[in-house]
Formats: sequence, structure tokens, C-alpha cells
Amino acid sequence: MENAKYFMRIAIEEAKNSSESLPCGAVIVDELGKVIAKAGNSARKIHDASAHAEINALRQASSKIKNKELRGSHGTPVRRGRTK
Repeated sequence: MENAKYFMRIAIEEAKNSSESLPCGAVIVDELGKVIAKAGNSARKIHDASAHAEINALRQASSKIKNKELRGSHGTPVRRGRTK
């Protein structure tokens, strides 16, 4: 449970750093508990409708591990508005 809170705090921080109208953050963790990707929304900033936090984190993770299959990983998306 402590790990879940830690990862949620990372996702919340990513949401806070987002300049989007609906700031969201996401974190992807491998099976060993290591953060392999974290991201916020950037759809408006980069003019890309698919650039939501979850998609950005998935792209980062896939690029980092050089594989599109993220077996054993876990994601934690969060919307900043729901964290207050």
C-alpha cells in the first residue's frame, strides 16, 4: 500500500506540472517497482489530441524498454481535480 501511495504522489506531481485545462498525470512501474515512465497531459501544448498523460507515459515506457509490450508493468493515472 505504501508503494501505491508513492506512485500516486508521482502521478499527482505530473498532473500539477501539466498546463492543460484538465491536468492529468500517469506513472508506469515495472514488476520490480521501478518507475519506467511518468507523464502529464500535453495535448494542447503540442497540438496532438492523443497526447493524454496515459498515452504519453505508454509511449515513454515503450521507447525506454524498446518494446511495445509492457508485460509486468502497472500504470497509475490520476486527474488533478480529483486529488483535492
